[in-house]
Amino acid sequence: MKCPKCNADMKEGWISEQGQGIRPVQWTEGAPEPSWLTGNKIPSKDKVWNVVTFCCANCGYLESYARKP
Repeated sequence: MKCPKCNADMKEGWISEQGQGIRPVQWTEGAPEPSWLTGNKIPSKDKVWNVVTFCCANCGYLESYARKP
């Protein structure tokens, strides 16, 4: 993949979310539904996609995409 800003090569990676451990960021379809126990209701797995992020090796530009697991 080439950087849309400077045309250098981009490397695939992921952005971590820290809480109770380190895990990849995920995209969830629909609006969040509040839950008094967990903050938000846990969605069904078919509504959650993994987020992959590409970083330009030259200028540091980031570009993210959601992928079905």
